[in-house]
Amino acid sequence: GNFEYHRAFMDKPDVYRCFFIERFTGTEAYNRPFWSHSVPDTSFIDNLWHEPVPFNLSSEYGLAIAHHGDYCWLSNPSGVWRAKLTEESLDLTAAVLSVRQELTKGAGRLIVELNNNEGQYASPGEGELEVLDIGCQLEVSPGYTTSQGNEISSGLAFGVDAYEHTSSGGKASLILYASDGWNLIENWRARHQFRWNKGSDEMSVKALLAFVLARVGIKLEVKSQSSVITSYYPDFTIHPNNRGDIVIGKLLSFTPDVVFIEGNKAYVVNPGSSDNSVYSYGSSHPILEGGYR
Repeated sequence: GNFEYHRAFMDKPDVYRCFFIERFTGTEAYNRPFWSHSVPDTSFIDNLWHEPVPFNLSSEYGLAIAHHGDYCWLSNPSGVWRAKLTEESLDLTAAVLSVRQELTKGAGRLIVELNNNEGQYASPGEGELEVLDIGCQLEVSPGYTTSQGNEISSGLAFGVDAYEHTSSGGKASLILYASDGWNLIENWRARHQFRWNKGSDEMSVKALLAFVLARVGIKLEVKSQSSVITSYYPDFTIHPNNRGDIVIGKLLSFTPDVVFIEGNKAYVVNPGSSDNSVYSYGSSHPILEGGYR
């Protein structure tokens, strides 16, 4: 075909990170670097990689990657790029006016309203708010006031999709709109065709699920599983531009198992009639508001 792949460079500052050149020789030819990384907490031999992402640069010679201390570098004959390896965070707790979290079988949405009366959140993505921008991870850990004081538990993680500034009646707010991993899966599109198990057993349903989830950076783990998910090897094809959620749904149709997402991990569960619920609604604690749709 008209595509060639070459000049690969790899390093492991945290996970395996790879840069390579995609060369297209057809109409509007180009040499463009792409980057990808392995899924956290997986080994190289697992071969679970994020969907390659184009780098905004035309380069015939590729990008060499290296790291030292708290920084990672990219370089080629025309430039050098540097990025921090240390994780940066911003505590928004004191400014939260309201939180609305909606979770369904295949989607999770979050809306957070922050107090911006002093203009402290006027410029997201800049200066001290550099970490608060489109695409950042928003972690919500709910809490309760108990006899032991204010207690919190680890909550869910969402990616910020958009934000909005509002002002009325002497009140100014920054509203964050975020979604969970299901949105990443829905937005994934296959760049080209994949096919497995045509003539031999290559990947089970579970392995195929892990492959597709890895394309958006999500690791698959198991809470419980059926025997089918590891023993069935379907002749399975992903066509160009197939949506990730459609592909996941088709794979799950082969088994009794279900998948749920928490943060950057997806979990396989094989529901059973003897399973215990982790929560049941009742009057054991005050209910401030209820709704049914």
